[in-house]
Amino acid sequence: MEYPQIEKYEYKSPSYELKKRENINKNIEKHLNIRRFVLSDDNKCFKSIKDNKDEISLIFTGDLLCLENMIEKYSKKDGGYDFSLCFKYVKPIFEKADFICGNLETVISQTASYRGEILTHEGPYYCNAPYEYLEALSLCGFDMLTTANNHTIDAGVRGMVDTINNVKDIGIIQTGTFLKKEDKFVIVDICGIKVGFTAFSTSYNKMQPNLNRQGRINLLNTYTQNRAQSVFDKMKERGAEITVCFPHWGKEYTSEITQRQYSMAENLSNIGYDFIVGSHAHVIQKFEKINDKPVLFSLGNLISHLNTFADSNFSEYTLLYNLKLRKENGEIKSKIEFIPCKIVKNYKGIPFTVLPIVESLGLTEEKVLMLKNTYEDVSKLLENNEIILNTNIEVSSNSIDDLRKNEDKDINEVLNILKDKKKTISKNRSVKINIPELKENDNFNYYKEEKEGIYEIYDDYAVLHSFLSMSSVVKLSKNVDGKPVYYVNNDIEKNDSTRLVYLGKQTNIIGKEAFKNFTNLESVRFFDEVIKIEENAFENCIKMSGLWLPESLKCIEKNVFLNCENLLSIKIPPSVTSIDKDAFVGCNNLTIYCEKGSYADKFENENRICVKYMPLITKKDNNISLNKEIVGTMNGPNDKHPATIISTCYILGTPLPYYAKCKNQPSKYIKYRAFDGTLESIVKLLGSKMPEIDKEELEKKYKAFKRKYKSKKKFKI
Repeated sequence: MEYPQIEKYEYKSPSYELKKRENINKNIEKHLNIRRFVLSDDNKCFKSIKDNKDEISLIFTGDLLCLENMIEKYSKKDGGYDFSLCFKYVKPIFEKADFICGNLETVISQTASYRGEILTHEGPYYCNAPYEYLEALSLCGFDMLTTANNHTIDAGVRGMVDTINNVKDIGIIQTGTFLKKEDKFVIVDICGIKVGFTAFSTSYNKMQPNLNRQGRINLLNTYTQNRAQSVFDKMKERGAEITVCFPHWGKEYTSEITQRQYSMAENLSNIGYDFIVGSHAHVIQKFEKINDKPVLFSLGNLISHLNTFADSNFSEYTLLYNLKLRKENGEIKSKIEFIPCKIVKNYKGIPFTVLPIVESLGLTEEKVLMLKNTYEDVSKLLENNEIILNTNIEVSSNSIDDLRKNEDKDINEVLNILKDKKKTISKNRSVKINIPELKENDNFNYYKEEKEGIYEIYDDYAVLHSFLSMSSVVKLSKNVDGKPVYYVNNDIEKNDSTRLVYLGKQTNIIGKEAFKNFTNLESVRFFDEVIKIEENAFENCIKMSGLWLPESLKCIEKNVFLNCENLLSIKIPPSVTSIDKDAFVGCNNLTIYCEKGSYADKFENENRICVKYMPLITKKDNNISLNKEIVGTMNGPNDKHPATIISTCYILGTPLPYYAKCKNQPSKYIKYRAFDGTLESIVKLLGSKMPEIDKEELEKKYKAFKRKYKSKKKFKI
């Protein structure tokens, strides 16, 4: 496969080992023979090979995921994979429609590691599925796939190029990411009605800084109001009679709509997009009309492995969005119906599949039991009494005949291509240790055991004392018994199970030897609150290949990454002002990525470590007119004051940060550098924006931090 000049678009490539897979059998001709659309002679649109019709049916699906559980379950005895059973029960519906489109929320790259081979390498998440997953999407009837989502560049430009070429080679229409500077949309002539499609994303798993400006502009389709307007205008100029926008937006695993989603929906509908169909939440979100334009905020997942999160909300439910368009007297009339579905495990032996509630597909007693409450729950999630949930739609008669024949067969005959899954005794998922005796400390109160570990609870904060979990992915608590977890410590000597750790959002310090001898740890998800990493924190983390340190970090102590022999890259932000000369002993293949002239740049020159330059400050807000540099954004406390000062004392000798809610950014708290740690400097900086402050409360919070960091800095009031 040919690649564009990757260095032309990237500051750095992801830190994973390139793969050579010999057993991928691409039968391109088989897929091209079933394609329903071809590129027009003038290369300006895709055109249906069917005759024109007065009425057409389009189906949009939810997110198409393929994570490690699915990859494992659908692996074949003789090598390779077969995912066709995932879509066995929706295929008859797809074959009756004139156009099928879904959001491909994974990379499809044969040169990168699959999800499961690694869980992450640099960003917080990583997705890459086998080529056979794409084949299954083709064979079940997908005509178009969008690729504008947060996983677009999980495997870098190389992985993105693999994905685009694989999709196009198999004959499926694609938009959302691009190989060069080109139109950010496609026009599809569906049986005589020209429909324009575009797909925008709002995030890329913190991987977009790896791309330079040319890469971000040419290869991605990141939402801005100006770009959305420009794309709409060009689609109309190209002859689009109907326009559809697929925004990838919002928060995951919640049915709540963010203010930004509402704002984007308002903008898109004002621009003139006829239909707005969102994704990313992995659950169904509400349907409503905004400026008389239909907006569905999320369809949920069409397929996933159902490892639901604790805070997930009905993530097993999904929808097929059935849009019918009809030409009448020169106008196009539309009708929207939704087909409720549920993702189920082990239905007739199939590991994961999606079951639609469609009467003509046959509602057996077993199926009815598995689909119990689906109709009612989906109705509640959509929050709209005017919607139509249709369970009595036409399906392909040929497909339903084949389906019923297979239903009568022994399911083992269908599944005999899959690997035998040997039953093994599961590992003990937690380490049992005795809770330590209570400390004699004025501020210490008690120990509290959570599923991931034991915490020390103090008057104003909590500390992780022991890391107990043996799960492959572990999320540490943000708060325990209402106390923020500021410090991550650990007295467990070894962990060979955990592969990915999410720190709590209020963690300030990663303590001494916190993750020492975590021999399978691939990465840690930092938030912009961590200011210090103490000695030997990641010693012997031999599976770690790449890290992006947070923009709040100040100090990296001695032997933090001792003998992390496979650590290939680390991004060090300009906020770092102290790195011990022995921080990277044993990291023989390391390249430091930093900004030119930063402390990290000087450090590598003195210590002869390979360095490459790239911009690393990603969060800026041009709406704030104060003179001091904005160094990050975060969700702040909700307080009755128009602005709230929270004392979070830095390590000795560094400034005291604070958070201010600004008038022109009412939903965000913006973090600034103060002149020093005194209240006077904060007042001087904020000027007239300074609210009334409860000084006793402020001093109390400061003292809590002062105890924690053992700081001697004076706090003047």
